[in-house]
Amino acid sequence: MAEAKRHSTIVGCVGVLCLAIFWTAWFAPGIADTYAGSSFGKFVVFGALLAGILLTTIAAITGSKWWVVFVAAGVITLVKAYILFSRVMT
Repeated sequence: MAEAKRHSTIVGCVGVLCLAIFWTAWFAPGIADTYAGSSFGKFVVFGALLAGILLTTIAAITGSKWWVVFVAAGVITLVKAYILFSRVMT
């Protein structure tokens, strides 16, 4: 049982790290320009957001329910990004 919780914690921490990559790119555009200077880099940052949501969801299902907070933060971030992208496209 303790082994499963440890794996859940590791998966959740990796998910939070992926979310942090996206938030860093969002809130610090100067850093984001060096990290995601090309179109491929922008897809990597967006993929990190999706991976973060998936990994924190897995951690919430298999481990502590406190991971639901990070799942909610990731989903809120995804909705905010969708709203911003839809404004740019119109």
